[in-house]
Amino acid sequence: MSTRTCAPVNVAELRTLMADELACRRIADREDSFADARGGPETLYGLIGAVHVRAALGLPLGTRALRAGWAQRILGYRDAAGHFSGAESAGHAVHMALGALNLLGEPIPRDIGPLAPTDPAALAEWLERHDWESTHKDLCGQTIPLLASGRVSAAWTEVFVRHLADRLRPASPLATWCRPDAPPWQVISSLYHVLSAFDAGRLPYPQPELLMGRLRELRWESAPESAHRTICTDSDWAWMLLRLCEQVPRHLEAVMPAIRQVSARRVAAWHAGGMALARTSTFHLYCFLWGTAVFQSCVREHFTGGYLRDTLNDPALFRL
Repeated sequence: MSTRTCAPVNVAELRTLMADELACRRIADREDSFADARGGPETLYGLIGAVHVRAALGLPLGTRALRAGWAQRILGYRDAAGHFSGAESAGHAVHMALGALNLLGEPIPRDIGPLAPTDPAALAEWLERHDWESTHKDLCGQTIPLLASGRVSAAWTEVFVRHLADRLRPASPLATWCRPDAPPWQVISSLYHVLSAFDAGRLPYPQPELLMGRLRELRWESAPESAHRTICTDSDWAWMLLRLCEQVPRHLEAVMPAIRQVSARRVAAWHAGGMALARTSTFHLYCFLWGTAVFQSCVREHFTGGYLRDTLNDPALFRL
């Protein structure tokens, strides 16, 4: 698809559509209560998603009292241990909740969790027990707050980096924190969740040439429409390529046309009504917006009419 003939997305129009859709997720007349689907009950991810949607769009988050009430509703989903209950991944839930609480400007409880152990020896055992065939949302969610907050020692960081680096072997280039036979979307998700943890501590990525090669060999820019993807796959992929180019800049010339091709595909889908807002969860509305912000920042000709904020890839929002 030619990027020259791609009509840009009007961000002002997108902003209006998203704001109107978010209003359909409000519970009754409350301004601090949201469902994750039209007509559904209030949920943790509905509350979190609504905060991030408004922040991504640049919409106000309300008065001090409203923001405090919104934060308390989010914190109300914690159990006696301070962990968020009812979520698919406890680590992912605390990660996302921290972002919402920081956007609301509310204090972070001292017992919020779960978080990775801060003792280096315990961390090594924790990493050994981790499910390395997952997409690492728990690893990401439980380490990003510690790394972004600087609440770990040099010894802890050394254990973390060494353990992750040791899992990358040039002799087995397909086993990049995932199964060698993992489908493309899972390769992308697995790499993204590990690299976002490195990014939170501003740590150099281990073996960037190997990681770049793994991503480029996927040829995601040429993936058919039928290829399985999540709402974050395109943006996870583009974000990683851009970050890796900071360490291996010689790849940028080849990477940017691929990113433009995927951006053009997304823009065409938007114009064709491919984003069925009414059937998309509140949390996934947020995922679509942060992902769109990634492409807006690097393929500027595909967008007009205002700025979108990527509230996911901002480690400052996940500090404790």
